[in-house]
Amino acid sequence: SEWARVNSTFAGHYDLAAFLVLILAITAGSIIGFVRWWQKILVLLFGVGAFYLLILTASQISFAAYLLGVTIVLVFSKKYLWVIPVLSLSILAMATSSDFSKRYVATFKVNLDFLSGIYKSRGKERLVIAPTPTLTPVPPAKVTPVKVSKKIKVTPTPTPVIPREKRYIQYVSGEPTELIELTAYRSTKIRFNVEWPRALRAFTKNPLLGTGYSSITLATDNDYFRALGETGILGFLALMFIFLEIARRAARFIFSKERSFEKIVVIGITGAVLGFLLNALFIDVLESSKVAFIFWLLVGVMIGIINMSTPDKIAKNE
Repeated sequence: SEWARVNSTFAGHYDLAAFLVLILAITAGSIIGFVRWWQKILVLLFGVGAFYLLILTASQISFAAYLLGVTIVLVFSKKYLWVIPVLSLSILAMATSSDFSKRYVATFKVNLDFLSGIYKSRGKERLVIAPTPTLTPVPPAKVTPVKVSKKIKVTPTPTPVIPREKRYIQYVSGEPTELIELTAYRSTKIRFNVEWPRALRAFTKNPLLGTGYSSITLATDNDYFRALGETGILGFLALMFIFLEIARRAARFIFSKERSFEKIVVIGITGAVLGFLLNALFIDVLESSKVAFIFWLLVGVMIGIINMSTPDKIAKNE
């Protein structure tokens, strides 16, 4: 609908945003790695479309993950002069989205009034407390039979559409009364007061091994707390050591002296991985199967490129 955040065919808006973080980091690396100008333009157009889709998801943590991933790609590619323009344009584009900028304002209390003239605001959507209806007894109407000589075409009455700002929405006393502020407030509170403490309580029950996969319900909105609660210290360390080994191999390859297209691809995937891990602070991205499949495939591609590009060094050091 007009007011809903965009979804994908394989997941909701949060998972779609996490997927786009992977795509945009690799896109940035591809623009740097390609030599022909028409290839750069095609990839740039694709990246602009993916970035616009990311804005439509209005996922704050994914946007921050995108900024981190693209910055990593530019810095490791030694495109230092590109960092400030790319980040500035990205933040400016984010601010032109009314929903997105309002969510950041509501969450971090950041004042973006100086950008208010860039976009046409939808206005403040205040919530309305539904009044308690008073039931009045109505006597039954007297029915008089009427003879109809010919058929009458009945046209159904259309259902009236109530504007969003006039719809009744239940909320607890003390909560914000603006719609976007309320959603940001509840999104934060459910993590801090319900989901994260639940994962930590599961961790305290069995610190070594946890309470088992999927034992702390469907959502934790933090993959690291989920790993601690479900698999304990041993499972958490096993997961972290996988990422540390990936980081060790990628860093050794990236900081080598050789320059090649493969190196740019590895840099792009590295930015995607780091952005993905930042996303995991507030979204269960490793449990979103469609996104997780792509993530681990990209990691495998990166390790394969490293192994094929430096076979002698790998054989000597591994």
